[in-house]
Amino acid sequence: MRLIERLFSCDNWNIAIANKKDIYHLNDHDFKWFLEDKAEFIADPFLIEKNNLLYVFYEKLSLLHSKGELWCAIYNHDKVLIDKNKINGFDDLNCHLSFPFVFNYNNNFYCIPETNEINKLVLYRSESFPFSWVKEQVLLNNITIVDTVYFEFNDSCWLIGSDLNNTRLFFKSNNLLSNDWQQVFPKCSYASNHQRMAGAPFIDNNKLYFITQECGDGLYGNSLILSEIIKLDENNFDEKLVEQVFPFDEHYSKGIHTFNMSDKFIVIDSKRRKYSIFMPLIKLIYNLKTKNRLRNNQKVL
Repeated sequence: MRLIERLFSCDNWNIAIANKKDIYHLNDHDFKWFLEDKAEFIADPFLIEKNNLLYVFYEKLSLLHSKGELWCAIYNHDKVLIDKNKINGFDDLNCHLSFPFVFNYNNNFYCIPETNEINKLVLYRSESFPFSWVKEQVLLNNITIVDTVYFEFNDSCWLIGSDLNNTRLFFKSNNLLSNDWQQVFPKCSYASNHQRMAGAPFIDNNKLYFITQECGDGLYGNSLILSEIIKLDENNFDEKLVEQVFPFDEHYSKGIHTFNMSDKFIVIDSKRRKYSIFMPLIKLIYNLKTKNRLRNNQKVL
């Protein structure tokens, strides 16, 4: 049975939106799911609420294409889809793109996508929101880092992501747009073993919270971990567990690994298993294209 599962199925991620109620009880929300298309992965949603519209930025991946793209879907407050399209300005990277961390900084919208295949972390600025972006600068060079978030805390700017072993990495600076980002190595007391970020940090009742995903021991996106940050500086990091959230929708019950919110809405992603008699061929094409792209990127590096 396991062999059949491995050969003829794959993870099928999807995204859902809901009006925000109690963020500590996600299963109490009435979620509306994206309509599925041919892509196997529609995941990593980030949410911007602007001018009475909802802008959901996300990764879209078809296994036959092998390379994740960044898209944006626009909804009104009734959660009716108005438009969706690929966002432009990232193609020159020629790598798999995911985790489009979009945020507002000094009245401009910026995006830090995951670009670990090219060993750098790149900052983009919106030229014409939401579909047109331009490269602003390289934030970190010669580093493999995934699912990176930016935030400000205690008069410092922070970038936090993980390496490919899901160990958390900390970088500190005085300004997002500075060229002096420095890695720091605080003594860490973690709330759980799961350190890979799963959404933007947020403030609630003057407390800082992180969302991470359960990712290890053969499990990818098995649950979400909500933790309160007790202390964060270049010497110490301390957090405590608040809640662990498991998949709660019967149609997408196999995993959950991203949570984000705006003032009035929240977005999540969850997965089910997708089956096809053509899946062995699809996975073969995916693996061949991915290996070829990685070889070409290594030649460039």
